[in-house]
Amino acid sequence: MKATHLRVTLFLGCVIPFVLVFLTHSFPGFFQYFETRLGDLYFASNRDAPALNTVAIVGFDDKTLEHFDWRALLDHRVHAKLVRNLKKAGARAVAFDFAFLRPHATDQKQHEIFAEACRDFGKVVIGSIVTETDDGSLGPVKKPIAVLDSSVNALGILFHPLDTDSVIRRAKLRFPSGKETFNALALQAFLTAEGLSSKDVTANDGKIEVKYGADVLPIELSAEGTILISYAGPAGTVATYSYLDVLQGKIPDGALRDRVVFVGPTAKIFQDYRQVPTFSQGIGVASTMTGVEIHANTYITLAEGLNGQGFLHRLSPKGVALLTLVCGLLTALPSTFLEIYLGWVVLVILLPAYFILSHYFFLVQMRILPPFILPCAAIVLTYLAVLIHRYLEERRRRKRVRSMFEHFVPTHVVARLERDPQLLQAPGMERELSVLFSDIRDFTAIAERLGAEKTVRVLNRYFEVMTEVILKHDGMVDKFIGDAILAVFGEPVSKGNHAQQAVQAALEMRQALEKLNDDDEFRQLLGAPDGLDSGIAINTGSMFVGNLGALKRKDYTVIGDAVNLCSRLEGLAKGDNPRLIISETTFAATKKMIEAKSLGEVTVKGKSLPVVAYGVLGPARNEEAAE
Repeated sequence: MKATHLRVTLFLGCVIPFVLVFLTHSFPGFFQYFETRLGDLYFASNRDAPALNTVAIVGFDDKTLEHFDWRALLDHRVHAKLVRNLKKAGARAVAFDFAFLRPHATDQKQHEIFAEACRDFGKVVIGSIVTETDDGSLGPVKKPIAVLDSSVNALGILFHPLDTDSVIRRAKLRFPSGKETFNALALQAFLTAEGLSSKDVTANDGKIEVKYGADVLPIELSAEGTILISYAGPAGTVATYSYLDVLQGKIPDGALRDRVVFVGPTAKIFQDYRQVPTFSQGIGVASTMTGVEIHANTYITLAEGLNGQGFLHRLSPKGVALLTLVCGLLTALPSTFLEIYLGWVVLVILLPAYFILSHYFFLVQMRILPPFILPCAAIVLTYLAVLIHRYLEERRRRKRVRSMFEHFVPTHVVARLERDPQLLQAPGMERELSVLFSDIRDFTAIAERLGAEKTVRVLNRYFEVMTEVILKHDGMVDKFIGDAILAVFGEPVSKGNHAQQAVQAALEMRQALEKLNDDDEFRQLLGAPDGLDSGIAINTGSMFVGNLGALKRKDYTVIGDAVNLCSRLEGLAKGDNPRLIISETTFAATKKMIEAKSLGEVTVKGKSLPVVAYGVLGPARNEEAAE
């Protein structure tokens, strides 16, 4: 049984994960939506951004718009002044989240002044726009005006891919365009700040390698060629200063020292807001963030990853499937050895254990965003499947036991015992009961004549008829002893006068035997024209009832002097005596319902003193006496 149960639970532990993995491939959008949201919430709650103090934002905000005429192109002399002020403030590099695509129609001088400021700073990156075709692929890159293109350190692409729920979680770092390859604004800002060039970056085998002195720093990419952005926090986490305040020198001393400064639009009129997975507006609601701050967070991701922190990535589909299988098996195995009522311990232990271990081994040690939906679903659903299996198996087992029990105890008694198992007290107690002992006369000779096979068939037919009568009168068949029957009345539950029930059952057993002997098929099987004859004895008295036997084998039965006496009295039910013998105590309880004759004091084996016995001739003749 244990081996079978183990095989079934292991089967469930494999099948449930397999079904879950199959469903994720069949309905990827449904599972991915919830997985990404849970992953967002989990990562946001565990985020620590050591590189946050390496970056700052200069936002072209509403206050700046009020100062300048926002309806016209801003004079590039203003940008030149901003660059000079940032250099004075000690900024490491400047990255513009502006494309500068349109030159002024008449005043070219302003562009040259801006370009000169950029050349003087030496570490300026200007944004470029990559177009997207109708099929979702990337097209040609739109560069800034020529005078700026030639004066800055490099160009940076202003692009972040959207996930299916329109949330920006990833960053694309490299953009091949014709014979050239461009870097994302954040990557180019990092290279510029560190004194590196695009020649120090190579891409192959699903990763980007940055040559940093004697070292080669890898950036592992996903299958889509992207990295996950490790957002430092919700909108406003990165230190942000007004464009106008920087122009007017109104920022604190040292505020921008040794920081990479991203300059971009933050005013609402620019509508440069995107959804990001930082949940600043509540669980399940992605917050919005300006594009320039998304670039700054991408830079933080690169700065941390390339300086030894590692890059955050997701577990591969094969890894998720294997982890799901392990969770299913780890859930199924304990259920083989735990009692069904202790099954909840599996959930209480495994779910928190998964969160703790996955946090440590995946996020902390390997920088992998742990999967949640499939492993947790495998734990819960496998537990429920095993629980249902155990429940159904227990029902089947109880049904089998009940069916077997009903061969010995009346159906309504079995139902009551199921409601109140305490009725079967262990190890037992002494009670006043009536015991019935029945035996077939001369059965040894009959068995010798019939042979083993026919003897068994005769006994089965006989026991079936006798047991039905006993159960009808609320008796319990204690055991079959060869061709004898030992039945108890009043245990495990009593319904009325158990002595009267025993006598009534004995009278009907005699009638049932007569009908059985009249059955042609039974007579032919027995091979004796006279049929079977049996003797029955009933005694009422005090006896011990309960579970008796060894540690590994117990029997619910009755023992005591009253039981022994009944067995001895049954030996008198032969010859000229009636075939139903009752003791004096039984007669006292049933004399109004029967006609009996006294057999006087009789001596039985095992008794030093004679006992009074009565032979039952039949039921009382008048109804009042029977009542």
